[in-house]
Amino acid sequence: KKPAIIVANHQSFLDILSILMLYPKLIFFTNNWVWNSPFFGKMVQMADFYSVDDGIENSLELVKRKVEEGFSVVIFPEGGRSEDGSIRRFHKGAFFLAKTLELDILPIVLHGTGAAMQKSDFLLSKAILSLKILPRIKFQETTTDSYQDIAKNCSKLIKHEYQLLNTAEFYHAWLVQNYIYKGPVLEWYMRIKVGLEKNYNVFNSHIPLKGKIYDLGCGYGFMSHMLNWISPERLIIGVDYDKDKIEVADNVSLHRSKEVSFYSNDVSTFEMKKCDGIILADVLHYLNPMQQKALLTNCHSALNPGGVMLLRDGDASQKQDHKNTVLTEFFSTKFLSFNKTNEHELEFFDFHWVQKFIQDLGQVSVETIEKSKNTSNTILKITKLPIPV
Repeated sequence: KKPAIIVANHQSFLDILSILMLYPKLIFFTNNWVWNSPFFGKMVQMADFYSVDDGIENSLELVKRKVEEGFSVVIFPEGGRSEDGSIRRFHKGAFFLAKTLELDILPIVLHGTGAAMQKSDFLLSKAILSLKILPRIKFQETTTDSYQDIAKNCSKLIKHEYQLLNTAEFYHAWLVQNYIYKGPVLEWYMRIKVGLEKNYNVFNSHIPLKGKIYDLGCGYGFMSHMLNWISPERLIIGVDYDKDKIEVADNVSLHRSKEVSFYSNDVSTFEMKKCDGIILADVLHYLNPMQQKALLTNCHSALNPGGVMLLRDGDASQKQDHKNTVLTEFFSTKFLSFNKTNEHELEFFDFHWVQKFIQDLGQVSVETIEKSKNTSNTILKITKLPIPV
C-alpha cells in the first residue's frame, strides 16, 4: 500500500506478468524492445510504463507524479533478461531513484520463470515458479549509504535468496527432459531411481556447494547433473567403468553445463586430483577387499582439508535388513542387468571395519548421516580435518 521502488532479478517475460498480478498500482520501467514490440508495445504504452532507455534521471518528475498517486515503480536492475538464469550485475538507476525520491526499496526474487520460458523463446516448459517478496528496505535505514552501496547490498541479498530456491525438486523436471527420449526402459529406471533417492537431497545437503567434486560410480549421471544444476559452482567429475552409461550421461543436451565432465574408467585405479568432495554411492561392494582399501586410501589422499566424502553402501553387520539389500542388488545386476559386475561376487562389508579403516588413515571425522528403513544402506560422512599447526 505504501509506494516503493520494487527491484527484482530478470529471466523471462513471465517476470512482468508475475509481478503485475501482485497489486494493481504498479508501473514498470521497460526497455525499447518491449516498448516498440508489435505485440506488447501498445499494452505497456497504454499502461503508462516508462522506457528505461530514455534514462531514469529524465523520468524523475513523471515517477514522482505517479508515486503521489499511490503507484510503486518496478525496475529490473540487471537491465535485461539473463540467458542462463544467473543474476548479473545490478545497474544503479533504481537505487538512484529511490535515494532521490526518498522511497523504500522492496526486493523481489523470481525463480523458475527462465526455465518456463527462456529468453528468445515463445514456448512454455514445465517448471516450478517461485516469487519471494523480501523485507522492505526503508529509506530511513539507507540515508547514510550511497546508492552504489545500496545496489551492491541488494544484489547480494537477492542472489542469496535465489540460491535458497535452487532446490532438487525444481531441477527434477530438467532431469526428466534430458532422459525422456533415451528409451522407455531408461526413462522408467530414471524416474524410479530419482524418486527413491528423493532427488538426491541428502547428498546435496552434505556435499560442498562449490569446488571440485568426484562422483565415483556415477552411472547415467543423474546425480552429477542434479548437483551441478543446484549449485553451478560445483565442478562435477563423473567416473564409471560402464562405457554405455557414460555415453548416455555425456550426451545430455538440455541445460548441459560445461562444469560437468564424465570419464569411462575403473574407479579403483582412476587418478584423482585434489578435490573438495567425493561421492561413493553403492560402489565399494563391486570391488574386492584389496580394491576397496586402495580406493578409500586414494580418496583420503585426494581430499583437501575441509573436504567431504559421502560413502553409501550396504552394511553387512545389519543381518536382517541386509537381506533386502542383497535382493535389490540381485535384481539390479542379474535380473534387470542395469549394473554390470566384474567376474567376482559382490563384496559387502561390515561398516565397523570401514569406519576403523578410514579413521586409521588419520585426520578425519566420521559420522553416520542416514540409515535406510528397509535395507542396510547407510551413509557415512567423512570430513578431512585441517592439519594441526
